Amino acid sequence: MTIVLPLITKQDVDRRIYYKKGDRNSNYEHREARDIETMVRLLREAKRQGGLLSGAELSMLMNRSLSTIRKYLDAYLKKTGEILPLKGYVLDQGSLPTHKGIIISLHEQGISPADIVLKTGHSQTAVDRCIRHYTQIRKLLMRAMNESAIKEITGRTMKVVKE
Repeated sequence: MTIVLPLITKQDVDRRIYYKKGDRNSNYEHREARDIETMVRLLREAKRQGGLLSGAELSMLMNRSLSTIRKYLDAYLKKTGEILPLKGYVLDQGSLPTHKGIIISLHEQGISPADIVLKTGHSQTAVDRCIRHYTQIRKLLMRAMNESAIKEITGRTMKVVKE
């Protein structure tokens, strides 16, 4: 799918030209905030147009390492509590926290399924399915069943059972 992304905006150019705080490390701190803003803008715009970006694609577009992109994602999540529509989160790919883990974390915090839908951008069906699977696995764990048996009974992968 072809999408058009706002990689550089007029505001980005103006901030690079006119920003001068004058203290040590201010450029680094300012660059990180600017990069996080750019990352959020790219992810949201891709999602709005029906696409998803991976961490590797963001890394290439923004000319930052994959570990830096992960650091930015973590910082944004901690600051805002918002889960960005990164391909790995939405499609449950890679080693980043999965959407299942995020949904269950919100569920454990007492957040309603409808609010989880709004926070994660997943469908009500997907959120309900994650919560149902979690509840099923939790009940089996409470009966002191081992992970292998739970995997066999539920048909879930070992990764999902452990998570």
